[in-house]
Amino acid sequence: MPKIVSNSVIVQSAPDAARRGRRLTTYYCVCGEYVLILDTRLSNVPTRRTDGARVLVNAKRKYKLNVQEAGRPVYLKRENGVEKQYRFCCTRCKLVVAYQVESPVVREDRYTYVVNGAVSEDQDLDA
Repeated sequence: MPKIVSNSVIVQSAPDAARRGRRLTTYYCVCGEYVLILDTRLSNVPTRRTDGARVLVNAKRKYKLNVQEAGRPVYLKRENGVEKQYRFCCTRCKLVVAYQVESPVVREDRYTYVVNGAVSEDQDLDA
């Protein structure tokens, strides 16, 4: 009877200790659709004073938004003038979850703002 010899190779992209430090956090819209995957928790990023939105500095953060453009920009009167917001909404329920103030293209702006209260780590909020 012939002998069967097999070789197994285990491939890892990074040691276990290195992967533990780089966790991704998924955030969901109130309807349950995932809208944001972020390299840190939202509680660890700065808050905007004008409206309480969380500020994602695009040069520093790694994230993925699952959104669509909400249409025309919205103009808001602020203390120091008028702010033009390019809003992004949930692909399922159309709730506005994020916006930018300089560019209508996701991540092309210096900052992306996540609307206060629009996302949660809990997927089952609608139940």
